[in-house]
Amino acid sequence: MMQAAFKNFIEVFPIQLLVMHLKRNHFLIIIWIFLISIIAGLLGTRYGIPLLFLDPEYFGRVNFLSFYIIGIALGGLFIVWNITSYILNAHRYSFLATLNRPFGVYCLNNAILPALFLIIYLFRIVGFQSSYGLLELGAIALLIAGVLSGIFTTIIISMLYFFRTNKDIFQIIGIIDKKQQEIRQHNPDEQTHEEAAAFHPINTSYYVNNKLQWKHARSADHYPESIIRSVYKQHHANALFIEITSLIIILLLGLLMENPVFRIPAGASIALLLSILIVLIGAYYYWMGAWKLFFFVVLFFIADRLMKSDKMNYENKIIGLDYTTPQHYSIDTLKILSDSARTAADMQHTLNMLENWRNKFPEKGPAPKMIVINCSGGGLRAMSFAMQVFQHADSVTQHQLMEHTPLITGASGGMLAAAYYRELYLQQKQGADIQIFDSEYADNMSADLLNGLGFTMVVNDMFYPMQSFTSANTKHRKDRGYMFEQLLNENTGNVFDKTLGAYADAEYAMKIPMIIFTPTIINDERKLYIATQPVSYLAQPVSRSAHFTAPEIDGVDAHQLLGADANNMHFTSVLRMNCTFPYILPLVHLPTEPEIQVMDAGVRDNYGIQTSTQFIATFNEWILANTSGVIVVNIRAIEQELGIKTNISNGVLQKFASPVESLYSNWVEIQDYQNDQLLNYLNVILDGKLEVITFEYQPSENNKRASLSFHLTSLEKRDINNAVNNIYNKKAYEVLAKELEGK
Repeated sequence: MMQAAFKNFIEVFPIQLLVMHLKRNHFLIIIWIFLISIIAGLLGTRYGIPLLFLDPEYFGRVNFLSFYIIGIALGGLFIVWNITSYILNAHRYSFLATLNRPFGVYCLNNAILPALFLIIYLFRIVGFQSSYGLLELGAIALLIAGVLSGIFTTIIISMLYFFRTNKDIFQIIGIIDKKQQEIRQHNPDEQTHEEAAAFHPINTSYYVNNKLQWKHARSADHYPESIIRSVYKQHHANALFIEITSLIIILLLGLLMENPVFRIPAGASIALLLSILIVLIGAYYYWMGAWKLFFFVVLFFIADRLMKSDKMNYENKIIGLDYTTPQHYSIDTLKILSDSARTAADMQHTLNMLENWRNKFPEKGPAPKMIVINCSGGGLRAMSFAMQVFQHADSVTQHQLMEHTPLITGASGGMLAAAYYRELYLQQKQGADIQIFDSEYADNMSADLLNGLGFTMVVNDMFYPMQSFTSANTKHRKDRGYMFEQLLNENTGNVFDKTLGAYADAEYAMKIPMIIFTPTIINDERKLYIATQPVSYLAQPVSRSAHFTAPEIDGVDAHQLLGADANNMHFTSVLRMNCTFPYILPLVHLPTEPEIQVMDAGVRDNYGIQTSTQFIATFNEWILANTSGVIVVNIRAIEQELGIKTNISNGVLQKFASPVESLYSNWVEIQDYQNDQLLNYLNVILDGKLEVITFEYQPSENNKRASLSFHLTSLEKRDINNAVNNIYNKKAYEVLAKELEGK
């Protein structure tokens, strides 16, 4: 009895399809596991990936339209997933050839996994928007209506095509008018589908028809094999037409990536990316058959060779640099670029700048306090928090923050905010009508960057960037790196549309602080010091250069390496280089031989403290003679004291992964421990004339920390705004103001 019930259950078409995916089409299963893991918050939470689906933004707003676009992309994913599944599996179920609308029936019976995802997704939207979006039930219902409307729009359009073009076996063999029973004649010696099948057909008992009714499956095994083949051939042709058309549309959309209208929510871009992967993997499975493993190895080596060649590979380059005459890069070159004569000349150049800084203050009376500002990385979270801290701190000190600061350094998002505030400060000093403390500028720093990047990555970078432009005799591809710079300019009113050297005179005169960027060279993990002024003395501990065992050179000054051309770098490219998070932004190639690549400054120094400590230590004698002490201001987008983790190796996978995972997840804490030791050393050489004031982003009670991403939700923006003026940071503003007043 139980055995018969189980057999009947297994022979139901929806269950058969689910078992088929588990048995043969693992990549089709993984897609839904991946999406459900994201939606459920099991994957990518730290980087805010679930929020791209739960709180999608379009033109700066989360509304019906933004969810509708998500729905359209998910609908496309549903269709592509079913098409690929149909192409791979439909021939195993001969009864489909007898149906009037076989693809529609197949999709209905293949809906277990998509339906499971959709149910979880809708429940998560309700939970998130009610708890974090603070929306009423009616507003949430409108968002859900947007998702469902988008899904059904795509499905209806696709199904209309299939319903008009797909034919069943009766139409193929000629029973067009069933009343007349005009049946085409066939060769009686031709093999039937059952006789010609290379495998035993799967017996199906029941299926769900287009009217959502359970129907008994009618076998088509007795029909001639040629007829069955013609049915599936025609169905496959229509399915492939849809897939190829979709890919062509996606490629064409790449030409429109600079149009803001097409910068769809990043969640929709993820759905498009998965659709592309399904099409490519499905086509590979279908055409390669039993040879798929062999050809995978062959294709892997071919792709590897093509990527290494100039024909299929392109390199992301810094706009403004001339790549026609690469500079030599080696250990010997580094020693030459950091020799004593060069470092002495660069130190004297910086001393002249410090004298210009000192001349801003009265000669008589107490010597001024020197402020050095370090800004941490952390994506849009760091940009938003740092910008508001700059505004508040400079406001409570009546612009004394910027006047007392000769140096700003740091990593990633925090440095974007620092550069933006410094630019506004410079414009205000030059007479521009700017209300520098206006919330508009803080809003600009929290404006979305991820949607445009995600869309560009999917429709453009996944294939080969076709659009290009020329700058300084060098051809550049319009990829997501280029798009990042465009978005940054758009969000900030094009204030960064200039070269690095445009700031040189203002920095030298100390009208504005000098900024030192420190992206990491991947080839050897050295720092690339980028500033408008030469700073080769930072490339090694200068005081130890004459020791028998000289210190290793751990950096290189861009001015010494690239010469005068360094100041021609577009400032947006410099900012991007300093925050090149792996995969999100492309690695940057420099005109050197051998070619070096650079990425995020946070790899070596996420807080900028290493660089600023080295700077202060280098000029400590001048600082002691000309200032009343140093204030190190740290602007952190993460709490300084994190909780101690427990049970870090509960499961089998965790036991294998925990050592590496622990090192990675605690990387910022490791830097904190090292930085505290550096600051202690700094306090010693400054004779105790050091004060450290840290502004840190602490999530409000019951709120999760804002994600490490180029996108912030409304709740995250509000939480960051609250953190800027929390009790701890208010006290820090007061201490800073008193230190500058000499109290």
